[in-house]
Amino acid sequence: MDANALRQSSSVERERLVAELRAKIQKLRRAAATRALSNVRELRETRAALARLLTVRNEAPTEKTS
Repeated sequence: MDANALRQSSSVERERLVAELRAKIQKLRRAAATRALSNVRELRETRAALARLLTVRNEAPTEKTS
């Protein structure tokens, strides 16, 4: 997903994506440590996608519930 599409998504959807990407990074790190990962670029791309998502999440105005 590009940053514009992430900005259009809901905060619930963004949080779900954050959780999915963190789980995928953990899985890829484990595979890399055991030399089972054949495409090491996938780990880098997943980390970049997570960073992009967290940036969009942090620049969004906070929703205050009272």
